[in-house]
Amino acid sequence: MSRTDALAELEKPLYDPDELRQHKTYVLKKLGLTDEEFNLIMREQPKAHTDYPHDGWYAFYLMKLLRIALGPLESSRRKARARLATGERSHVNDARSASLK
Repeated sequence: MSRTDALAELEKPLYDPDELRQHKTYVLKKLGLTDEEFNLIMREQPKAHTDYPHDGWYAFYLMKLLRIALGPLESSRRKARARLATGERSHVNDARSASLK
């Protein structure tokens, strides 16, 4: 597609006006809203999810508690992964191989 074709495509309406009207009527009927109520809602200032009450603090502190509880375990796992990545052998494996010789 050339640039001029793309610009011409952007000039076209995104939605067929008749189909848009049908879909809007259907959705408003399902939501139990009138055109006036819908337009009032659409004119309002957008809201963020943080504007509403939630239990986010609970999840935050729970994750913090888990990080504290699992911290030493995760730290040892990270160290083991780093040793494997560098090809370094652990002292446990060295002791086992020495006893087998």
